[in-house]
Amino acid sequence: MYTEDYEEKDKRKFPIKDFLLKLILIIIFVLLLMWLIPWPNNKTLTDRIFNDNINDMKYASILYFTKDRLPTNIGDKKTLTLQEMLDLKLLLPFTDKNGKSCDSNKSYVTIEKLESEYLLKVYLSCDDQKDYVLVHVGCYAYCTTDICEKKDDTKPPIKPTNKPTNKPTNKPTPTNKPIVPTPTPTNKPIVPTPTPIPGVEYTYQYKKQVNDTYSAWTEWSKPIVYVDADNIKFGNYPTIEALQLETKYQVVGYRPITITSKVTKPVQVGSYDQKTCTGYSYTKIDNVEYQVVKDWYATGKYYTTDTRPATTLEKDYVAIGIAWEECKDTCTSHPVIKYKEMARSVKKVANTTSVDGLQCTSITTKTIPLYATQVTYIKESFKENVYGYVKYYHYRTRKLLEKAHEEEIWSNTLNDQSLITKGFIYTGLYKVKG
Repeated sequence: MYTEDYEEKDKRKFPIKDFLLKLILIIIFVLLLMWLIPWPNNKTLTDRIFNDNINDMKYASILYFTKDRLPTNIGDKKTLTLQEMLDLKLLLPFTDKNGKSCDSNKSYVTIEKLESEYLLKVYLSCDDQKDYVLVHVGCYAYCTTDICEKKDDTKPPIKPTNKPTNKPTNKPTPTNKPIVPTPTPTNKPIVPTPTPIPGVEYTYQYKKQVNDTYSAWTEWSKPIVYVDADNIKFGNYPTIEALQLETKYQVVGYRPITITSKVTKPVQVGSYDQKTCTGYSYTKIDNVEYQVVKDWYATGKYYTTDTRPATTLEKDYVAIGIAWEECKDTCTSHPVIKYKEMARSVKKVANTTSVDGLQCTSITTKTIPLYATQVTYIKESFKENVYGYVKYYHYRTRKLLEKAHEEEIWSNTLNDQSLITKGFIYTGLYKVKG
């Protein structure tokens, strides 16, 4: 009886020990797995998500900026926010590592016109991560769209996470990610790498597409008058840039104009001979003889008036032109005239028949002009300005030094980095050296 009870208890006790022993072994095995197997790096996953999102923005913007949407002048910029890209259906909404949407208003893409290409800046602002990339883009020989990313032969291009199917229209509606053409690898051989035969030397073919090469631009020309008949096409072209400048309202010609003025002044009616002092001149006005102490000279005074000033014994006026600054383009048949004042100094001679009392050191016979004050008419001729609108433009030029072409070089080295860094691509063709 005792033996039977013991055996029954022993059967109930050992299964519990076996279970505990197996559980301990399982725990130890799990801990070893956790220690031996590397687990994903959360930071690497975060960076990959952020990079994928910023790349999606980049490829979508390259397709959006077609030829007619690019900035025109050097230094000009155009901006496209992430929200605008979403509204245009260039992208589907995406989220950051925490499943939150990135800031669609603070995130943007700008494209700036440089000398011969464009600079694309893609900025992405998410919850706790903000960064941007700069990409040189342009219309290169290898582009399959209006513009594409400039190839960098020193590192492989960044591939989009989803390959496109076709080129979008003005408002493309992609099915998933941006519609982006498949980028062409820069340095991947066209055919498999040749298997060298021992003792045989080969030479390998490399090619590079060279764009047009131009000289530096000349200085801008001086402003030139533009006539519609010239039929100049303004804008920026490969070898000439012509820009239209301001239009000025200015003098474009002249027309003759004659002014007749009615004046009262001494008019010569004759002359006579008389003995006079050698050092002086004389004149006789209305039967009164005068000694000219100082002959006519300019006083430095000027008058602008539409009525000629009266001439006197010691003052006279000479018309020198139309005072355009006074009448501008409103001068008609009676413009404002500018006069120069002339003056002289005279002294009445008491004895008109002799020179006694003049205290002359020497005497000579002179012809004395005889004047009489009369009403007369003076005609004065001028050139009247003709005004009009004049267009101006200027231009600059440069020369085409070398047309676009393909350069070919054969190298003794396969994967020749000295050529690859200069933009050459191995074509896959090779031949036996000799």
